[in-house]
Amino acid sequence: MANLYDLNQIQLAKLNVINLKKYTLRPLTLEDLLDYHDITSDKEALKYNYPAHKTIDESLIMLVKWHLSSPLGKYGIQLNETNKIIGIISVSLAENGTFCKIGYTMNRQFWRQGITYKTLKKLINLLWLNLSITKIVAHVNKDNQPSIQLLKKLNFTENETSQTQTDKEFILNA
Repeated sequence: MANLYDLNQIQLAKLNVINLKKYTLRPLTLEDLLDYHDITSDKEALKYNYPAHKTIDESLIMLVKWHLSSPLGKYGIQLNETNKIIGIISVSLAENGTFCKIGYTMNRQFWRQGITYKTLKKLINLLWLNLSITKIVAHVNKDNQPSIQLLKKLNFTENETSQTQTDKEFILNA
């Protein structure tokens, strides 16, 4: 008999491609390398996440390592009008399967257009409908005010007891 983690993994696998009106959430491919590099080489866009990639080869290695080798729950945000990948969202299940963590990064050219909000809202609704989870967790750098405001707009609440010197934890309960 499958445990909760396995059952939720199966449900997450069923959410492999999510078609929205203007956007599609889908696994990345090697053909997305240039778009991926646009996102992952932008120092300003990544200043709260991880060091920006310096070369296309570094982006290729990371694309394969972090996305292609284990694509479950990892989405490129595709702008359907052009098929360009303009952002990345990741969903990972906690080891016990009772909750999941989300993360996101958006190409700076598409900031402040409501795209991250719309895609996250739809994805979160699908997670609630399809997975047996009690909460969704996001960790954000304490100085990343736009991301903090986005999470609050999505009804996440700050978990005051689970913070580090650099990060804040936000929780959305079922």
